[in-house]
Amino acid sequence: MKKIFYFICFVLLAMSCTKPKEVELELGADPDSRISDTLSYVRKTLVEAPYGWKASLTTEYSGGYGFYMEFGNNDRLKMVADLNDNTASVPKESTYRIRQIMAATLSFDTYTYLTMLQDPTPSTFGGQAGKGMGSDVEFDYVKTHGDTLFFEGRKFQKPLKLVKATKIEQESYMGGGYEEAVNKFKNYFANNPFSKLSIGETQFEFGFDYKGKSTTLEARNSDGSFSTLDAAVFAFTLNGIEFVQGLPYKGVILKELVWEGSSLIAVDKNGKKYSVNKSNAPFRQLYEVIGTKYSELVSDYKSYLPGTSADGLTILKRFHDGLGNGATGFYFNYGYMDLNWEKDKGIVTLIGFCSQNGGTSGWETKIVYDYTFNETTKAFTFKLKQGASGGYVGGIMDKMDSFLKTNSFTLEYYVANGVICGMLRSVQNPSITMTFDLY
Repeated sequence: MKKIFYFICFVLLAMSCTKPKEVELELGADPDSRISDTLSYVRKTLVEAPYGWKASLTTEYSGGYGFYMEFGNNDRLKMVADLNDNTASVPKESTYRIRQIMAATLSFDTYTYLTMLQDPTPSTFGGQAGKGMGSDVEFDYVKTHGDTLFFEGRKFQKPLKLVKATKIEQESYMGGGYEEAVNKFKNYFANNPFSKLSIGETQFEFGFDYKGKSTTLEARNSDGSFSTLDAAVFAFTLNGIEFVQGLPYKGVILKELVWEGSSLIAVDKNGKKYSVNKSNAPFRQLYEVIGTKYSELVSDYKSYLPGTSADGLTILKRFHDGLGNGATGFYFNYGYMDLNWEKDKGIVTLIGFCSQNGGTSGWETKIVYDYTFNETTKAFTFKLKQGASGGYVGGIMDKMDSFLKTNSFTLEYYVANGVICGMLRSVQNPSITMTFDLY
């Protein structure tokens, strides 16, 4: 009897320690009734929201994204999204379904703006080849809290949050106001790229990656040292941006950057406000943080950024055009050049990547240089350490290789298309400038 008693106690204890996933279900007489009630509840709630829904989600490989959605009773859906100017201004209609899979599931079952985030072709929206941005198109219903519905992606388990919109918000989203809001925010930081925020005694400098939809804050601490917070993903709203998962710092969790009059303010989870101060002066210059805050200067496939001179364009085009014109003996449809800095080792590796399938896989050619930095002229000088090895594109990296071996150059920030980039400028030939994405 004792053994039976202990066994029963063990089972009860195990059951009490098991916490089920929080899912709010309408209670029916049996499991089939309960799931049927939940399916009906989700559909009814989505359809009967009079002014639609504001939505945000995160992805596996990229950042956060904002949407506005209207669900019709005929399984039709209208949507705008903050992916680009077109998706933010032109409503797209598609279909959706509410069905039972393992739970009540919201499925976006025809191609729409959300589907672009899982498109495996990089040319569609710049996601990883074969993977896209790592987004779901099927989401299990989790719970309701007030005017908010919570879902979870079936594959990547990323949250999708839907909040009821107001009539004014609906009119703005469907009338082009979303695009205007996104561009208003970008223009602010294009004109004030190193704007600052203070939390206590610590001052922060913003950095935005609009491609990856994330922001970083570099901190200048009270002792004069610098540190960088982990990147936080964001989605655009009609009034600024929302940090989808919050941006934490020493007990403070920033939730959004919003407009207050003509100024931006940060707001934490408790509603406390922090002013954002305009600035064009960075904490530190690019030549000081290359290899630490930033480690890569990238020229993506046929992506020539403003600030690149005609002579610089000749160097870059030698590589990018050579990928597809057979100059290597092969034909490639994607590639990039990457100057990868390893400050602790005192080396920089020029990487030429090429692919015949849009980037799903490919080959790298590497050239390694030692480098020195002149404190007086603030210029870098490269010396060849290891010639081209691996891959197939060493021949079309020749102009860049020659430039790096025969020119000293400076590095400076350059704002291109509202994004902070890096400009390389020759000391011996100032007419040669090249602008790169910073990572």
